[in-house]
Amino acid sequence: MARLKVSQVGLKAFDQVGKYLKPTTRVIQIFGHHATKGVHRLSDNKFERLLRGEPVEVDTAMEDGFVILCFREKVLGIGLLMQGKITSRIRQSETHRMVTA
Repeated sequence: MARLKVSQVGLKAFDQVGKYLKPTTRVIQIFGHHATKGVHRLSDNKFERLLRGEPVEVDTAMEDGFVILCFREKVLGIGLLMQGKITSRIRQSETHRMVTA
């Protein structure tokens, strides 16, 4: 029987991405429904565009940075808002799995 040495325990919450702290998808999926700021709700059309890997133009007063992406009643994960456009930071396979589940 092989013995494994545990080096870390827990759930990773953030990654440093440039000058931003990016919440991990798992943390957002667990706790994102509690958020009151930095949340963007996607229409069917905008969700389909993100699935294709295309940026989505948004009209928002939010500052550039990471935003929580929601579709219908589900918290999907994180997107990056820069100059009025959101790009997804969620693996496409992960997004398909969440929506079809």
